Amino acid sequence: WGSMGHTGAFNFALFESNELIKERVHVGLDTRIQWAHFGIPVKTMNSAGQEVIEIPDFKAIPMQFQVNAGAQIKPGFSMYGGYNAGPKSYDGQLCDPVYPGMSCFEAGMQGTVGAVSARAGMIQPHIGIRPDDHTTMVRSDAANHRKPIIPPNYAELGGEIAYQPKSWFRMEVGTFNTKNLDKSLNQSTTTAKLWKAAYNARVSFLPRLEFGGSKPSDDFDSDFDDDFDDTPPSRPIVLHTLVGASIYGSDAFQMINAFVGAGAQNGLEGRFEVSHSQRSGDYQSLNMSFAATWAIYDWLVPAIRLDRGRTMATQTFNTWQTVLGVEFFLMPGVEIRPEYRISRTDGYIFGQPTIQLHLFL
Repeated sequence: WGSMGHTGAFNFALFESNELIKERVHVGLDTRIQWAHFGIPVKTMNSAGQEVIEIPDFKAIPMQFQVNAGAQIKPGFSMYGGYNAGPKSYDGQLCDPVYPGMSCFEAGMQGTVGAVSARAGMIQPHIGIRPDDHTTMVRSDAANHRKPIIPPNYAELGGEIAYQPKSWFRMEVGTFNTKNLDKSLNQSTTTAKLWKAAYNARVSFLPRLEFGGSKPSDDFDSDFDDDFDDTPPSRPIVLHTLVGASIYGSDAFQMINAFVGAGAQNGLEGRFEVSHSQRSGDYQSLNMSFAATWAIYDWLVPAIRLDRGRTMATQTFNTWQTVLGVEFFLMPGVEIRPEYRISRTDGYIFGQPTIQLHLFL
């Protein structure tokens, strides 16, 4: 709410705040609808015996419908949660995950004392950078896009402890159940032996860097001659950076992520993440993603993302993805995101326009 609730080309807000009880209880709604050609192009034969390519129909689907709530019990201790509706939830099936291992809810509590904080509940472990777009290849499986390694809205029962003694350094360690991870990796076909519990750790360095700039001159010549320096000060270039790595594993499964990013005060930012996962036997994946945005205005943000996914199993599968788009915030809580996506696999190349409507209330 702190960002999307106050950003828009037109400053017409439906709600001034998401507080249900002032400074105590907050509620919210996060929903997305996407228009695209869902599926992959298929080669067929027409009535004349000629080979043609059938493109999936252009249609709209609800990508996300999530209700969230949070409560501050006392300073330093809060509780929060969210419910994710699925395609069949409207027919009475309350828990209807789209992907194997996806959780239909998240609920946790968090407390902070000095540099140490802890959170526990049905929550997502810290794994690399948590993506905004679930089509990012870094958590996907090039061999089967319908069964990503870590699905959207992934959550497990467990807990984490975080330590941040300085603004530029943070680390988390935790342990989690593997019920949903088992569904993600082993539904229909077993690809990874798992323990009942998983471990995770992440370390991040977040230095703030400054380059150049000058202060106003304090030189003053009483004779007002050419030595008088009235050069105005100039602002330095400020970079907020991120460098880190994480590990998430259980028995034969292990996923290691490394990431780096930087953002300048002119609205330009970029980030790169690489992920390597190992399962039972010879099933491995190596995925990477580079993304950049430029906030020309708070409400107008061109974006680009380049993904590469590779899975090595009984054979090798490759996927490349290029996404060009604009994040346009029409008014507080309303984002329209037109994009052009190019997907390339070992079997086809498919380019298509898409559009996403995101409501954050």
